[in-house]
Amino acid sequence: MQINGDADRLVSRASNLLHNKAFTDVTFIVGPPNHSKKYVGHRVLLAMTSPVFEAMFYGDMADKSKVIRIPDIAPIGFENLLRYAYTDLLNLNSVDDAMLTAYAAKKYLLPHLLRECLNYIEKNITPSSACAVYEFAIALNSQQLIYQAINTIDRQTYHVITHKSFKYEANTKKIFDPISIHPFIHSFFFISSFNIQLSTLEFILNRRYLNLYSEFSLLNAVVQWTQHECKRLGKQVNDWNVVRNILNERLSSEVSNVFVSIRSVSF
Repeated sequence: MQINGDADRLVSRASNLLHNKAFTDVTFIVGPPNHSKKYVGHRVLLAMTSPVFEAMFYGDMADKSKVIRIPDIAPIGFENLLRYAYTDLLNLNSVDDAMLTAYAAKKYLLPHLLRECLNYIEKNITPSSACAVYEFAIALNSQQLIYQAINTIDRQTYHVITHKSFKYEANTKKIFDPISIHPFIHSFFFISSFNIQLSTLEFILNRRYLNLYSEFSLLNAVVQWTQHECKRLGKQVNDWNVVRNILNERLSSEVSNVFVSIRSVSF
């Protein structure tokens, strides 16, 4: 017996299953408590897509639970993963979404989805996202993405360091347990803006060539970053001695000495 059909029709049927939620046999609660979303799926289809799901549902230690909690993945990342698993389609709206989806693809061993996410990030990296992309690329050990992020930082340094993402927003609320997930994802999941890590700050300061209008803009960016670090630690931000001490504590001696020698700074 010959059955007529093609790949497009099969994808269409799978897409209908996803949207109509017919015959689902597993529910996922994705994201941290109070910020999670519920998704439903089909074990057999997901197992066919990902070796991680295959082991989860049909391996020797299979999880027979009808509800599975995934606290270490962003809802948008898991939603994009599901859509890709059912339809082979990916609709990314921002670099942030692409990074969160790439993290999910990495966890569930979907190399084609991961590659599409990384391609999107490479094509859409901007000064506002360069530091976040750099740290994400380090976490994923993606050399090509690391290169693209560094290239953006070197060529557009002024716009990178004057963007609000360069500073820590002290009034943000963490929504992830720092122990449960990768350090990058933990630092990324804030209600408000992303904050760069100390290692990224030092990396930028140690670059041989930076595209700046003036060195003062770099000084100002470092001082503002340090002020926000003071806020995070509950210290006075308008006391230069406190700021200088934080610079000494946080930055390497080679870097901090350049800044602590400057006595007059506008706060």
